[in-house]
Amino acid sequence: KSMDNVQNEFNDKNMIAVGDVIENKLRESGIEVIHNTTFHDYPVYNGAYGRSLSTINNEMANNSGINVVLDIHRDAIASESGTQLKFVTEINGKKAAQVMLVIGTDGGGLKHPGWRDNLTFAAKIQKKAEETYPGLMRPLNLREERFNQHTTPCSIIIEVGTNANKLSEAKYGAELIAECIANILNEGAV
Repeated sequence: KSMDNVQNEFNDKNMIAVGDVIENKLRESGIEVIHNTTFHDYPVYNGAYGRSLSTINNEMANNSGINVVLDIHRDAIASESGTQLKFVTEINGKKAAQVMLVIGTDGGGLKHPGWRDNLTFAAKIQKKAEETYPGLMRPLNLREERFNQHTTPCSIIIEVGTNANKLSEAKYGAELIAECIANILNEGAV
């Protein structure tokens, strides 16, 4: 099998499936979505952000008016003993992977003059999620890398749980955060 076939075979079980949930929730809320499912960490993780920047630039060149880029990830955290850790909460009687928003800055030296716009967008989402679904959010993570977030005024990384969360938990967490994002976008808060 080619790598493309192997990757596509698991799209209903990986982060693309989580992205599908976000895409569907945003579309249900009347928001136009382009869900690019390109694997950027193949054949190696190193260089993934460079490859994803090319994808973002191509999408923006072919689709005018893009002002929000959501980069969907899962975290990977292990204890000192090597045990994989997960972040989970219960909302409406169901287990949901907790979500963390990651915002890049220009602290690493790469040009990113609009990072505060991304931070403002993330803070609005964080606030909406805390009001709507207390316990869903992990603390906002401000980093010195820019993570391609210089491309739009509303670019964020969304870490939906970790590699230890069940897919059902990640999908539910994604559904809840997507609802909050849709509310912010539909309120015209960006």
